[in-house]
Amino acid sequence: MFGLYEKPRVSGHGPGQEVTQSMVAHIHSACECQARLEAVVDRDLRATLGTATLRGQRDTAPALRVLRTEGRFDVSWTCPFCGRVVLRSFSPSGLAWQESSNTSVVDPATVGP
Repeated sequence: MFGLYEKPRVSGHGPGQEVTQSMVAHIHSACECQARLEAVVDRDLRATLGTATLRGQRDTAPALRVLRTEGRFDVSWTCPFCGRVVLRSFSPSGLAWQESSNTSVVDPATVGP
């Protein structure tokens, strides 16, 4: 399970690779209520899709890039389970890019009502 002070993680092939227009990075963090927050980030560091999972239940968690500076960018999620607005900072150099596919982090048919 996630701890309150968990560091954000990135997944994919690894930093230093050439990033093409069709590549995305997946970022993960945790809300204070212990929900797992995820977002897909495009090449321009925009959060394009956000989800939250808590105790096996998955729902949409609106995510957006709030601020972008030279050394970092901030992503904000609205947790659907507790209502908190969660702000986390990420380093663009630490993102691991992977080819985008037609499948998203979450299938819209499986998201709540």
